[in-house]
Amino acid sequence: MLTEIRDRATGWIAWVIVLLITIPFALWGVQSYFEGVNEIPIATVNDSEISIYEYQDALSRQRQSLAQRLGRGLDPALLDSLGIKEQVVNSLVNERLIQSYTQENNYRLSDQQLSKMITTNPAFLEDDQFSEELYLQLLSVNNFSPQSFEATQRQQGVIGQLQTGVAGSGFLNEQEFEYLLSLESQKRKSEYVLIPGEKFSSEFEVSDSEVAEFYETNIDDYQTEERLKVNYVELSIDSLAETVVTTESELMVTYEQISDRFRQAESRRASHILFSVAESAGDEEKANVKAAAELVLQQATGDKDFGELAALYSDDTGSGSNGGDLGVIAPGQMVKPFEDAVFSMEAGDVRGLIESRFGFHIIKLTELHEERQQTFEEVKELVIKEAKKQQAENLFAEISELFQNLVFEDPENLTTVADELDLAILSSEWFTQEEGEGIASDSQIRRVAFSEDVINEGLVSPAIEVGFDKLFAVQKAEHEPASPIPLEEVKVDIIKELQDQRSREKVKQMGEELVERITVTSASIDDWRGFLSDQQLESLTMAEVRTDISPELLNVGDAIFSHPAPGEGVVGIGGVVLFDGDYAIYMVEDVDLGSVDDISEEHKARLRQRLMDRDGGSYYRQFSEFLRANAEVTIAEDQL
Repeated sequence: MLTEIRDRATGWIAWVIVLLITIPFALWGVQSYFEGVNEIPIATVNDSEISIYEYQDALSRQRQSLAQRLGRGLDPALLDSLGIKEQVVNSLVNERLIQSYTQENNYRLSDQQLSKMITTNPAFLEDDQFSEELYLQLLSVNNFSPQSFEATQRQQGVIGQLQTGVAGSGFLNEQEFEYLLSLESQKRKSEYVLIPGEKFSSEFEVSDSEVAEFYETNIDDYQTEERLKVNYVELSIDSLAETVVTTESELMVTYEQISDRFRQAESRRASHILFSVAESAGDEEKANVKAAAELVLQQATGDKDFGELAALYSDDTGSGSNGGDLGVIAPGQMVKPFEDAVFSMEAGDVRGLIESRFGFHIIKLTELHEERQQTFEEVKELVIKEAKKQQAENLFAEISELFQNLVFEDPENLTTVADELDLAILSSEWFTQEEGEGIASDSQIRRVAFSEDVINEGLVSPAIEVGFDKLFAVQKAEHEPASPIPLEEVKVDIIKELQDQRSREKVKQMGEELVERITVTSASIDDWRGFLSDQQLESLTMAEVRTDISPELLNVGDAIFSHPAPGEGVVGIGGVVLFDGDYAIYMVEDVDLGSVDDISEEHKARLRQRLMDRDGGSYYRQFSEFLRANAEVTIAEDQL
């Protein structure tokens, strides 16, 4: 299969593609060389022109960026609906205005500043060091020469200087800043009661005519979901790997390439007896502990059982109860004096006293595992898997372009790409735009499958790249449009909805009347308690700090924290409808504005910087709008 695919990728199909390119070039391309190019600028900014090529390049980069984020199945119509073209050309206009301004005002970026920008860019670092090889590689992948990239970076650096200067020209009103700080630390002592929105639902009768009217009015809410089944082909690295046949020589090359994976680092197993010494211990105390440890060392190097000594004397109770065993020790796991001793001992050796920041150790090396390289035969199955994967990755890179060309050349027939690349045509289960299983579990697949070309025209989709190792093409097999659900199937739900609506309206009215009744005169805490008792309501305590309020109570929290602070001896009463239709009546007993002095300097600095960043960004946008308003800008909208 793999040989056939390679042949097809470079055989008659390639010649057909070349021929298709050559014919129009022969008929029109050569003549254009003699006639010259009649280029219409996409926009003019004062006396400066923005070429159609600049626009197309910027649009292409924007589309690539969107494709990476949203998937290559992105519908071109979606780009237009998002106003991407307009955004791109307006961005170019604004960049040209800024560029002209920086040139007129002699903004410059020195060679040293440019070098620092590039050499500290995280994209070009390997092991925290600038890599020229990586730098040139990434530039090549993104169609940049060093000269063009550095010119772009120099201009971006100049714009950055301007942006920093404009953004930094703002100032923060200290009185406002302190007020915001006090709001952040504000505490409110409050309570609330909830009246369920569905409290009176069962009291309302709903007629058949009301159900029918509601159904007709809201018919769009009572639709079956549009469903789709597709046939599809899949090209993946995993499936290609299954067809790869490897030779012994290829396997040996792969083994050498990845041999580091099969190297087992040196490790040792040790036990110890610890005599701990506090860091604050004086010389006398330290000497006493050392003397006691030396007595035990004599026994450990004699006939006494090391495990018994560890259980009896070690201050490391965790290992002491296990004969002092510390398990297998790899380099870098223990403090240096201890590690140096362990990795210089032979199996069975006892050594002491070893001093560390924990105290004095007596160490016994119980096992020694030297560094070992697993042989080819031991890891052959893993090597075969890796070799097949590597070859499949290379092959995938070769064939993926052919896959894309084939589905482009014959968008009406999925069998073309299947036959040419020896791929099986598979079928999905039913799925909707929101969810699916198998191939349809991927949102990108669903988005492309429900595009107009696939649904309405019955065409094969463009190649859809999922991750970095799979390509799909899909074609409609079966389609069920959305359709109204019969009234009888949703009648019970509609009755419940109408009952709940009327109940929520009654609850709101009742809640507002209760709030009005208790706030006719200045309410005290006793009035609040009496109100709760009369209405047989039980209050709940609200969190005192705004940021501690749970999401489902944000309505109540917003109302409580925006309610005027109550006067001496009175409480604040209010009511609010919640998102789910419940009604909350709240009581604000006390407000503590907080003290700015109690807020840490670190928090103040973060808030100050956040406000400055917010205002600075606004200043720069206003500056850009000022330049645009005072410039002569013309956009060739018919060229977008």
